[in-house]
Amino acid sequence: MNSYAILLADKADIWRELGSGFQGDRAHLRITDLLLLLSVVVLVGLAFWALTRIMAKEDRKRGFNSPKALFLALCKAHQLPRRDRRLLKRLARQNGLQPASRMFLEPDLFRSERLAAGLKSQSAQIEALSARLFAVAEAANSAEIAAIPPVE
Repeated sequence: MNSYAILLADKADIWRELGSGFQGDRAHLRITDLLLLLSVVVLVGLAFWALTRIMAKEDRKRGFNSPKALFLALCKAHQLPRRDRRLLKRLARQNGLQPASRMFLEPDLFRSERLAAGLKSQSAQIEALSARLFAVAEAANSAEIAAIPPVE
């Protein structure tokens, strides 16, 4: 550490002369200096802006892990109105499902015998919602089962 201090002290005349450019006749500020400074600031700003745009684009490509966004995207894909979304969330809460988007994977949770007392009054709406969400899957499963030849 002392060797660095000795080296810096040895160069004391260089340090003293650094400020001489701002004294006497050289103390004037020219327009070219201002334009150069302004162009550097603008270029740094543009580089920063471009970098943030590129990074944001990469983030969008990669996607993200948001259970809430997945649930909303699934509801939008199935064109569910707000009341059906609220009902799905209540069903998920009742069954202890986290995230609520798992409701789209488990048709058994819509059965009337599994409903809590608070949701029994909405069993018809829940059945209609189940039919809307899983009708295609149930039809495909029954067609696959019918296509399986019997075992002899």
